Amino acid sequence: MWIARLGGIMNGKSVSTLPLFDAQEGIWLAQRFEGSRRLYSAGQYIDIHGPIDTSVFERALRQAVAETEILHMRFVEDGDKVSQIVVPALEWDLPIIDLQDPHGLRALSEHGALGAEGDPRAVAEAWMRADARREIGTQSGRLFSYALFRLAPDHYIWYQSYDHLLMDAYGCSLVGRRVAAIYTALLHGRPYAPAGHASLHELMEQESAYRASEQYAHDRRYWHEHFADRPDLAGIPGHGSAAGDEANGTGGADGADGADESGGTGGTGGTGGILREAGHLPPSAVAALRATAARAQVSWPRIVVAAAAALTARMTGSDEAVLSLPVAGRMSDQARRTPCTMANILPFRLPVTAGMTFLDLAQDAGREIESLLDHQGFRGERLRRELNWPSGDRWHFGPSVNVMPMAGGILRFGEHRGIVRDLSSRRVEDFGVMVSGWSADDGMRISLEANSTMYDRDWIQASHRSFLTLLGQAAADPQLRLSELDVLAGVERSRVVEGGSGAARPVSAGSVVEAFEG
Repeated sequence: MWIARLGGIMNGKSVSTLPLFDAQEGIWLAQRFEGSRRLYSAGQYIDIHGPIDTSVFERALRQAVAETEILHMRFVEDGDKVSQIVVPALEWDLPIIDLQDPHGLRALSEHGALGAEGDPRAVAEAWMRADARREIGTQSGRLFSYALFRLAPDHYIWYQSYDHLLMDAYGCSLVGRRVAAIYTALLHGRPYAPAGHASLHELMEQESAYRASEQYAHDRRYWHEHFADRPDLAGIPGHGSAAGDEANGTGGADGADGADESGGTGGTGGTGGILREAGHLPPSAVAALRATAARAQVSWPRIVVAAAAALTARMTGSDEAVLSLPVAGRMSDQARRTPCTMANILPFRLPVTAGMTFLDLAQDAGREIESLLDHQGFRGERLRRELNWPSGDRWHFGPSVNVMPMAGGILRFGEHRGIVRDLSSRRVEDFGVMVSGWSADDGMRISLEANSTMYDRDWIQASHRSFLTLLGQAAADPQLRLSELDVLAGVERSRVVEGGSGAARPVSAGSVVEAFEG
């Protein structure tokens, strides 16, 4: 068992324990089910374009760790119960790896970045992917990992990775911001502002109060009514379910576009892995997308969700899309400023008909997301148990859409900018769209991930191309009807619409597929 036994580590001492957050309990159960922790991690690296004072950086990082309570927690079992205790004197190190040194480059290549020798960035990215996949030894009590790479005198990469029991992607971003702020203050000889974190006890009291509140009962009624019909999650014609044989893996470094990680990041629950296709929406298209968002009076991430819903409905032959949306799960100001894990995954459904304009769809998506966020306190895993939906071994509510505005964002380390890149691992049951925030130089990074037991390289390449095309067309002219959006590449027409070797599903009258094909 990867969680220590209570009696075995306390040596008879009386200790104060805390229960798990609801989000932690769901992750713990998932990790036990999978028999592995490596499938559930939160991480990122920050590409720092400028010289770094490594001693000041380590001081900043140690200060941030010292004030982040969740990083001092250790998880222990006592019978069938799991709790967490504080380990105040936790020891950890910050490897500082000089990839300009040929010996260091070669040693790192041999350690975890084989095949990348000679290219410092490729070596660093390969090492980070390997580190994010490994099991962190919980007997040491430490469930996080850091490294600082020196690629050139004016180019550094800072890597951070956490067990998902400690941190979600939102919390990871808070740590990144905090380290940047402390480093900048120390570098200029200024005092840094207090962290402003809430204690874990305070957050748990808020969570307990919510579960006993009328708001909780209201949220529960909302979800039960909204999905009382338990909509079909049959998926794309010709691509079978991966329930019980799902693919899981590491998000991977934001390196070369179109990287295929099938097999290399395969999950322990099945024989498959993750296929990934990545690329960028150019800055001009991003500007048009943001203008469309302003016109629809919604945020740009909601435009992306609308586009994903349109493509999903198109692929499934349905007049609605049912998706899985990760949300922060933080309902108070204290929770929003405290690094920990509280994220939630909830179902999202959106009617998609051929006669709608994309602007109509975006506005509908904005309203539906607003409603979802109003009720985000109710846990998705609890909804699944209570509705017995999805059935079988599926945990998610259809294809996922994960928009991370902080990833791709800019932090300042002194006078130098750092670009945030996501490295989290996640469960991929079907397929999912991952969108990072944008920069003026790179545009918006868009990745498509798919379960390799269900899809192949041709499918993911064509679908990724289709999604970029759809976003570009919709942003350029949001008054286009969905029936006018020409997003079919030749290979997708044969593999997606015809449904491969699987049996065709019936298409309802007026559906997106019928209108596109008619």
